[in-house]
Amino acid sequence: ENLQEILDDANTGESASIHRRELKKNVDIAKVWLEKTKNGVQFDPLPCFFIKNDDGLYVGIVYDMIYDLHWYISPNFRKRGLLTKSMREIILPYLSQTREKQSISIDSSQLIDLNYEASLKVAQNLGFQFESGKSYVLDLEKYSLEEWIEGENNDLSQERIEFFKNQLETISYSLWKIQTEVEMNLGESVFTEEVLQLVEEIKSKRDILQDEYWDFKGINLLK
Repeated sequence: ENLQEILDDANTGESASIHRRELKKNVDIAKVWLEKTKNGVQFDPLPCFFIKNDDGLYVGIVYDMIYDLHWYISPNFRKRGLLTKSMREIILPYLSQTREKQSISIDSSQLIDLNYEASLKVAQNLGFQFESGKSYVLDLEKYSLEEWIEGENNDLSQERIEFFKNQLETISYSLWKIQTEVEMNLGESVFTEEVLQLVEEIKSKRDILQDEYWDFKGINLLK
């Protein structure tokens, strides 16, 4: 999937593979699960930031690769300063909470001239300094804020919690079946002992999840 397709999915609100929370009015943090490849490979979720306009429409995305950032703004919303504003006011201050520096790469061979110049201008306006080759680096201390940015929690239904609890039970029994077959054929081992412990731990998480949910509901009822 390309970044525009992810934005389109986010705007429909129908994708079960996109999980997000609002950091501030114009920026959500999100994790995006991509579809399995044709070879059945499942990748880790993509950590990213969604940029919204004042109407709540997702118009841009910043893919956080930790050692690099890839950004994209939908063509109809470019040259409005939305990326620079969101990066300066929210995204970079948020990243400064967990890292000291941020690197990016801007490769002229991978971008058409207009996109290359636009990306370079954004990076320079934000304070990124040329390092070497196609790499630029930014000291995030300049974006550090006294206020901690953590975003807004979202509610879940009891039905959804029950679904998660059932999933945890299914996972625990799947692991138990693996443990049993390995033990009966290869004998007891550190592996079989540790998997059995993991089974019990996962089963216990069902009650812990329910308790967390009621704690959350109780906190919000008091607000």
